[in-house]
Amino acid sequence: MNIMNRASQILTAVIISTLVSSCLFADQPEISSATVGIQNVWKPGVWTPVVVPESVSASPLVAIEAADDDGVWVQYPVNKSDDGNYRALVRSSKRQGAVELIFEDKTVKKLPLPTPAQSHREVVLVIGTELESEFVRLSITHTDVEPTHRPVVVQIETIDQLRSQLVSDNALSLQVVDRIVWFHKPGTDMTAPELVEWLRLGGDLTLSTLDVEKASAFLRSFQSESAFRADTVSQQTEYYLNQTRVLEQYAGSDQPIPKLGFEQRYNLRAVRLPISSDAVVECSFMDLPLIYRQAIGFGRLTVAAIDLNAEQIQKWSNRERFLRRVMEISEKSSQVQRYTANAILHYGYDDLSGQMSSGLDQFKDVAIPSFWLVAVVLIVYIVLIGAGDYFLWRKLRQPAWITWISFPIYIAVFCGLFYWMSRTQSGSAVRTNWAGIVDVDYASGMTQSFLYGDVLTPQAGVYRLAFESLDENAALTGRTTWFGSTGQGISGMNQVHSTLNTEWKPRSKELSASKEQLTSDLSYTINSSARASRNVFCRSVDSQGELQKTLSFSLKEDQGKPSGTIVNQTKDVTFSECLLVYNQWAYPIGTFKPGQTITIDDSLQRYSLNAVLVGKRVQMPDLSVKYSNETIPYNPMGLDPEEPLRAMLFYKTSGGAEYVKLDSGYQSPTDFSSLIKLRRAVLLCKVSSDQAEKIIRLRVTNNGSDASQSSDDCRLLFYRFVLPLNE
Repeated sequence: MNIMNRASQILTAVIISTLVSSCLFADQPEISSATVGIQNVWKPGVWTPVVVPESVSASPLVAIEAADDDGVWVQYPVNKSDDGNYRALVRSSKRQGAVELIFEDKTVKKLPLPTPAQSHREVVLVIGTELESEFVRLSITHTDVEPTHRPVVVQIETIDQLRSQLVSDNALSLQVVDRIVWFHKPGTDMTAPELVEWLRLGGDLTLSTLDVEKASAFLRSFQSESAFRADTVSQQTEYYLNQTRVLEQYAGSDQPIPKLGFEQRYNLRAVRLPISSDAVVECSFMDLPLIYRQAIGFGRLTVAAIDLNAEQIQKWSNRERFLRRVMEISEKSSQVQRYTANAILHYGYDDLSGQMSSGLDQFKDVAIPSFWLVAVVLIVYIVLIGAGDYFLWRKLRQPAWITWISFPIYIAVFCGLFYWMSRTQSGSAVRTNWAGIVDVDYASGMTQSFLYGDVLTPQAGVYRLAFESLDENAALTGRTTWFGSTGQGISGMNQVHSTLNTEWKPRSKELSASKEQLTSDLSYTINSSARASRNVFCRSVDSQGELQKTLSFSLKEDQGKPSGTIVNQTKDVTFSECLLVYNQWAYPIGTFKPGQTITIDDSLQRYSLNAVLVGKRVQMPDLSVKYSNETIPYNPMGLDPEEPLRAMLFYKTSGGAEYVKLDSGYQSPTDFSSLIKLRRAVLLCKVSSDQAEKIIRLRVTNNGSDASQSSDDCRLLFYRFVLPLNE
């Protein structure tokens, strides 16, 4: 009888638990129709578009919550588009396997995230067919490169399919993509404002097209009519090449392009497209440009006025070599010995931006307690509150009940000791280190900034962090967000073994802020439970930049070198350690004072860019230049934030991974290596710490009031002025 009762109780418990579970999870279907990133390819720590269909719930979606690198959940606003879908930009860490969808009725649903692409890998988007995507993959992938550093190729059919996965009018929607190869089909749509904005912000687009009308309209959408060369306007726009030797020479091929047809003719079709005056033609057939490049804002556009996947090219044995030449990818992979293992063991990063963040995490007069000191104090504490206390009073012939008095005294003394140690080492003020790059393009009028910060909070509390501009001629429109560890270690966003939380239960919660506040708030909130530091990042874009008034210039190209004058029009900003960079060369200028005019001519010394930027073979105290032939190795574990920041500025041209032994994938748009080869000179200037504080600040508020900050912290600011050169 007891057995029957016991079985009945167990059966009843199972039925009740099943009913409860079904009620809890009845409104939690798997949202398989939602898309994350581009074709469900995304990167940890990078702005990622999330598109959720309206049909997932009867209640409107009001926010999406994602976890940062420290496991703190951050809410992001959503917008409902014309097609009825909800769209949002979020930043998530690989250590979390899902984002949470928060609906107006307080319902919370889980959106599982697909496996992310590791952030140091290059994501290449192919707009074309699957065969064209495979063509690109075979061309750019070197099989002898370790799998974690091979590019990821994503394919979509048309530009409309890409547009359906983006957040409209947001330039960061395509941040997950590093390069785009577009095999445009005649007659299909070429309207792509989001793609143009991504290109202007540092993207790399390779376009293959034979549609003269649509391609001309696309090129004119981001260039004025006066920018095009008059000799490119012709009544005849379509041609058939009767020989292809120029393409074979361009690719460095010893195998000819095969002939097709009954009469064994080439019949390779080409078109004449409008070309801007600053374009660099790399391959042409007589006066017909076939492949040319030009700078668009901070990005690079490569145009192939032929079909890169034409039937003749498909049968060419060197077609992969040809595409690599078009995309400027090295023919052979360079075996780079990275400091990945050492970096992970010591600091947890394998990227230049991670090294810079570690450098910013070092605060003056804030020492980390010695491990052995803490260990000895803890051992003494454990001994005293344990058997040591008992034997001490017994040795002194005191009654055992006295331990009831000594025990809380020990706790109070040691807690006070640890509190005193933490206060004397960090102080009571908030500490903020930050470094930044401000870019000004004089051709497009755009201004962008990359700002990296580290905040040390001395005590528990709620802090709001935000980068702000103190310059009335500039505005910071970007949102300050977290920036995680850029390595494969335990806390890294690229960790190999992800510690995902597989158990998830729906939870009802209140929104921490209204939708309007989420949309307008450009700060980042941290809940600090103790003394801790946090890395933050902000990228700002201004298409109406007033910073263009900073300089006036008149430059032209003279026998492969820049020539002309540059005037500092500021009233009180003195630029130091100035370099004029053009076509793999650096021209040291030194100090550039307000109102000063600098003449660029043959009297300026010229040095290799890697020797000046990261090689440290050229020392520039003001205008005196000293040169040494000794190559000084780069220290990938150094804690000076200026060194990795300088290496990021022209990463590929100044040596790249071969020199610094670290990747630069998280902040690849900071690399201006392609611009200096496209009739663009870049004036690189450094601003003193005192002047940087008057231009930008990292504001920290606690309980609505500004937190007191130390004045001894790092302020590192570089300006890059992109100056177009006339012929």
